[in-house]
Amino acid sequence: MALSLYHTTYLSLANDIISLVDDYKAKRIDEEGLQDYIRAWSVNCPNLLFQEGNSESLSPTIMKKIGKKRGVLVLTAWKTIKN
Repeated sequence: MALSLYHTTYLSLANDIISLVDDYKAKRIDEEGLQDYIRAWSVNCPNLLFQEGNSESLSPTIMKKIGKKRGVLVLTAWKTIKN
């Protein structure tokens, strides 16, 4: 899996999130790997990942592109990292 840690567009980040979640569901990546990517994106491109500086919700653009179920998984993993 070759995902980027740095993104400049919503589309590229959304595509990587989709790939990441699909790999997680297929058990090609473990929970720790999932969290590592989400942590990196939260540091490197928070303006694309989160809604207007609010790290409790994903950007509406990202949610629209990745879908609600993937969004829930990403937010759940993010909350686990933060706590």
